[in-house]
Amino acid sequence: MLDCLTTLSPALIGEIRYLRVNAFTFPITAPADVRRYTTHPFSVTLSLFPGLQLDLLVVEDCYHDENVNSAWVDIGTCNEISSLVDSDGWKELHFITPTTEFMISPHEYQNSRAAQPSDWNERLQIRDGSGFGALVIMCVANDANLPGATDDPDRRTLTAVPGHLETTEQAARNNALITNKPRYRCFIDQREVRVVAKRGKDAV
Repeated sequence: MLDCLTTLSPALIGEIRYLRVNAFTFPITAPADVRRYTTHPFSVTLSLFPGLQLDLLVVEDCYHDENVNSAWVDIGTCNEISSLVDSDGWKELHFITPTTEFMISPHEYQNSRAAQPSDWNERLQIRDGSGFGALVIMCVANDANLPGATDDPDRRTLTAVPGHLETTEQAARNNALITNKPRYRCFIDQREVRVVAKRGKDAV
């Protein structure tokens, strides 16, 4: 995305209405040592183009690509969605991941997790004001291994994840599960999940 948009004029960027990308993280290296860098979520790249006014931004989950096998992927997906909901430059956002893993992972997100999508929905409504149409929903495909199924209302189900606070005992048990069974991801439900966020009226 950066390679493409950085070649365009601000006026032309402001005319773009649809963008579909894979949400790879954005590293920024230190000028004195290219081996040192800070990694930022994909949403940071949107702020580099303040004139962006997308009608629809579709973001594919990079953390659950084939052969990726790490406990961090679930945290990465959840954090990426949160940062995108807080970002600007779009009127409607679709975040698509090929698995329910981030919803039911045995690894908790920093030992706690807010209920979703109600937390994202509340945050967006605070930004845009209540009563202006801001909304975040989450849906899961009815069947596994069917890319694009969540784009069809007849093949998806609205869903939600309760919030919870992990006890020290639960944390130890979950960490042991990840350590002892590094390939636990093989058993995760491979149903597509789509998070849809819509900005409030007149929001950009």
